[in-house]
Amino acid sequence: MQRTVELYRGVGLQEEVVAAAEREFAQNGAIVAVDSLGGRELQWFFENINAGVEHLSPSPRIFVTQIGLEPVLRARAAELGGQLRYSCEVVSLRAEEAGVTAVVRDRGTGEESTVHAAYAVAADGVRGAVRGQLGIGTAGHGTFSDSITIYFRGDVRPLLRGRNLSVVYVVGPRLQGFFRFSFDGRSGFLVVNTAVDGDGRRTTAIGQNATEADCVRYVREALGAPDLPVEIEDVQRWNAAAEWAERLRAGRVFLAGDCAHVMPPTGGYGGNTGVHDAHNLAWKLAYVLDGRAGTELLDTYEAERLPVGRLTVEQAYTRYVTRLDPGWAPTASIRWLTTR
Repeated sequence: MQRTVELYRGVGLQEEVVAAAEREFAQNGAIVAVDSLGGRELQWFFENINAGVEHLSPSPRIFVTQIGLEPVLRARAAELGGQLRYSCEVVSLRAEEAGVTAVVRDRGTGEESTVHAAYAVAADGVRGAVRGQLGIGTAGHGTFSDSITIYFRGDVRPLLRGRNLSVVYVVGPRLQGFFRFSFDGRSGFLVVNTAVDGDGRRTTAIGQNATEADCVRYVREALGAPDLPVEIEDVQRWNAAAEWAERLRAGRVFLAGDCAHVMPPTGGYGGNTGVHDAHNLAWKLAYVLDGRAGTELLDTYEAERLPVGRLTVEQAYTRYVTRLDPGWAPTASIRWLTTR
């Protein structure tokens, strides 16, 4: 989202973030739906992702992965004096009237240390334990697909046919998901949300039993290239879900990012919304901690970000339903995409 890049621009990181994106992907590409990469084009959602919005901001829309972005942020945090700990986990977090106390365990050595602070931000992701420890529930649509992301190597350049495609939704008769390809067209990843199993039944239980041979078959089918040499580099199993935390604060502890809201990756809303959470909360904490504002300023975080998180989850879920809903018959999906 342009707003996210604007936030990085505000701290002097836009050029570095854009450069990181350009090292990974050809930018400003199209978003298209196909029955397979080498097959029919069903619908073009965007001819290029910045079309019609270039004049709205000095910051562009970009595509960058977490792998590409995090080194830029990590370097700036270290430059500003941030203390970064790796392979550590919060064993316990206790909030009291005067502050918070966290016990942190080094997962390599098992050594534990205690950290005292005025406030804590729980940004421990969708699998994190802090939100549950705080007794904060969730609302929304829950989990609707046991999905996989398949990272693979294979020369897809002939199938791209010179098209600059940023996101490729695959709406085929036996598989639904989406592709992203590397800058050189020799690798990429495929997300599979629903497929047809060995008995010919449509299933969203993809990740639990997928073998390497299944992954090769999924990639080839989505590419429309049954004989293409494919090497599987990695497979990540995850649950597609759409839900949000009922509260974003418990005393001196705040929730942000995937800990506060989880959504399907259709649209890239999750990462962007997490950045916006952090920006909204960080300046308020800074103002309170250095005495420029009273603690009541912190009350505005939940008031402002909870409705945005809820709306964005629904937006991402709606995009998933309209583009990749596992409940549709394949012909219904194709009919909608071609006549909408």
